[in-house]
Amino acid sequence: MRILVTCESIAHGTGGGRTGILGLCKALMGSGHDVSLIATNAGMDDHQPQVLNEFSLYEGVNVAFYETQYCIFGNYVSYGFFSELRDNVKLFDLVLIHSIYRFSSTIAAFYARKNNIPYILRPHGTLTPFLVNNRRSFIKKLYINIFEKKSFKNAAAVQFSSKLEMHEAAKYIKEIKKSIIISEGINVDDYVNVPNTGSFETKFPQVKGKFRLLFLGRFHPKKGLDLLLDAFQLIYERFPDVHLVLAGSGDDEYIEQIRNRIDSMSLTEYITITGRISEELKSAVLVESDAFILPSYGENFGLAVVEAMASNLPVIITNRVGISDIILQGDAGIVTSCDVPELVNAVVKLVEDLDFRTQMSGKALKLAKAEFDVEVMGNNMSTIFTDIVKGQH
Repeated sequence: MRILVTCESIAHGTGGGRTGILGLCKALMGSGHDVSLIATNAGMDDHQPQVLNEFSLYEGVNVAFYETQYCIFGNYVSYGFFSELRDNVKLFDLVLIHSIYRFSSTIAAFYARKNNIPYILRPHGTLTPFLVNNRRSFIKKLYINIFEKKSFKNAAAVQFSSKLEMHEAAKYIKEIKKSIIISEGINVDDYVNVPNTGSFETKFPQVKGKFRLLFLGRFHPKKGLDLLLDAFQLIYERFPDVHLVLAGSGDDEYIEQIRNRIDSMSLTEYITITGRISEELKSAVLVESDAFILPSYGENFGLAVVEAMASNLPVIITNRVGISDIILQGDAGIVTSCDVPELVNAVVKLVEDLDFRTQMSGKALKLAKAEFDVEVMGNNMSTIFTDIVKGQH
C-alpha cells in the first residue's frame, strides 16, 4: 500500500511525538509498505537540517517539510502543506493523521474525505482530561465540536496507543466508527547493550558517584514534575547520594518555573537539568542511569518508559500512563498513583534493594522485546490497515 502520514511537526521539542511518528513510518516500511510523511518545519532548528517543499530521506524516512507562514494559538499554518494535500492525497491508499486540534490534521481529514481516501486518526494523547481541561480548554472543546467530530465520524478508524487512551477519548468523542489499539514501538536492539562510555558523566560531572534517577522527556505540566520535585526533596533527606537528572526540553517559560522551584527548595546542587539532548547523549544518559521515573498526570502511552525498559532500567510510573496495565501484568515496573508518598516509597525500594532492581530491569527488557518492538508494531498495523483499505473498496 501507499500510505501517507501527516503531522504538524517532528521537531526535537515534540519529544515522544517525534520518536513515535518516525518509528511508525519505519515500522510500516519494514512491513513492505510505501510510506511518505509530510510535516511543517515548525520548531525545527539548525540541528535538524531539512529539505523544504520536496520529498527527501530524513532519518531513513521519505519526508517533505513545508514552511509555516504564521501561528494562531500555537497552531501552525503552512500553505505548502495544505497544497500538497490538496494536489496529491489522491495518490495514496491510506492516510494516517497524527494528533488533533491542529490545522494540519483537520485539513488532512478534509482532503482525504474529498478524495474518498480512507483515513485513520491518531489522537496521540490529546484527548486526555488533563490536556482537554487545562490550557485553552474552551478553545479545545470548541474546536472539537466544530471540526473534530466530523473528522472522527468519517474516519475509517481511530488508532489509540492504549486502552486508557481509548477510554479517556470516549468522554469527549462519541462519533467513532471503529477503534483500534496498537502499542507504539521502538527498535529495541538499538537500546540493548549500548556501551557505557561515561560521556554523560563527563559532560555533567556532578552526577559522578551518585545513584541517578532519570526523568526523560518533554517538559510539560502533565508530566508531574511538581510531584517529582516534592518527592525528591524527601528522598534526598534520606539518601543524599541520589541525584535527579531531568533530561529533555520544552517551553522556556515552564522550564524557568521548574528551575526557580528547584532553587527555592535548595536542591539546585542535587538536580541536573540537561536541556535539549542529542540522540547520542540520550543513549548515554539511559545507559548511565540507575532508575527511570515518569510521574505523569496523563500519558496516552509513554514511549520514554519503553526506551528506559529497553535500556535495562527499572521504571517507576503512575497509573495515568497508558502502558501501566501492561507493565503491571508483566511485573516489569512499579506503578503508583499520582501521590508523593507512593513515589517516595517506590524510589526508596529501588535505592535500597539492588537484587530487586536487577530483577525488575530484567523483566522490563523482556517485556519491551515482547510487546513494544517496532517489528511487532509494524506487523500489527500492517494487518489491520490492509483490512481497513480492503473494506473501503
